[in-house]
Amino acid sequence: MPEWWIVLSGLFLVINSAFFVVLIVVLLKLLETAKELKPKIDLLTQRVDTITVKVDSIATSLESTVKMVGEKAGTVAGSAELVALSAGRNAGTLGPILAYAGAAFKIFQMIQHFRKGQPKIKK
Repeated sequence: MPEWWIVLSGLFLVINSAFFVVLIVVLLKLLETAKELKPKIDLLTQRVDTITVKVDSIATSLESTVKMVGEKAGTVAGSAELVALSAGRNAGTLGPILAYAGAAFKIFQMIQHFRKGQPKIKK
């Protein structure tokens, strides 16, 4: 074997060994960081679980509130419909009475102005 081949192989072995040592150091640092992060991740998981329970209870409460408001709105709408129906019936009954009362008032005004000698009625 030529000498340059042995030198090149030795150089490759040294560089490869150095990279391997650096890789081991980086791997150890990553393991250390992962061990430090595990309690924090566990704490965050517990917080997320707690928040999930709270959100579920809020959603349940909101659902019952919406149902109750919907029922009350339906009751109010039904009552408003009954009032409108009743008012419509009363207006149908009161309409002719009001028309007759208005006509009688106009006739009364005409007679009053006629007695005073004022034949014209101001509108």
